[in-house]
Amino acid sequence: MFKKTIIAVMVALLVAVPAAGIAMASGEGDGPEGNRPHRYGGKVTDVDHAGDEFTIVNRQDQSHTFKVNAATSFHGRDGSLTSFEDLSADMIVMVFAVGADEGNLVAKRVIAINPNWLKGQGTRGLVLSVEGDSFTIKNLAGDELTFLVDDDTRFVSRGGQVQSLDDLEPDMRVGVKYIEQEDGSLLAKAVIVGHPRPGRGPGNPGGPGNPGGRDQ
Repeated sequence: MFKKTIIAVMVALLVAVPAAGIAMASGEGDGPEGNRPHRYGGKVTDVDHAGDEFTIVNRQDQSHTFKVNAATSFHGRDGSLTSFEDLSADMIVMVFAVGADEGNLVAKRVIAINPNWLKGQGTRGLVLSVEGDSFTIKNLAGDELTFLVDDDTRFVSRGGQVQSLDDLEPDMRVGVKYIEQEDGSLLAKAVIVGHPRPGRGPGNPGGPGNPGGRDQ
């Protein structure tokens, strides 16, 4: 069950785009030895506040221990994780860290996963239109899907440029975590927004769902 939970976490946060496509991904800055941050996901099993470190276990049952410092940032919806003192065992987190796996990992960013993100299905694609309280995408299979949003829909983007449906625009690359409601409509629970890719929109040659297109 835990492995399925971690897989759902990865889908919820990373279904959108390759790693560099969102603010939380690798490429937000080089580490002390020129390393770019690497992504880790798992369940917190131990927190040593006095020793400034914590441990997670991933879906392969591998443990990773991370050091924290003054530059480590902590994030959680509704202020659930704002500092190292808020971190506790059994939290599901994503960690972006630099260094080597042999006990020398330094956490740059720690993100607590909202439990609601673990529910439902995931897809990704390009935004076609935004209307009222919904938006439509063309996914990598070429299907057009329309998603409703509500007050609980979470938007994640580089630098926080997209914080609500009002900020969403056509040709943006998105990953959507959603549930199917009883009436058959699709409700977006989380929307992860990447950058538009020039020449890769649904209406452009080479874009997803078009002749010569190649989904990545």
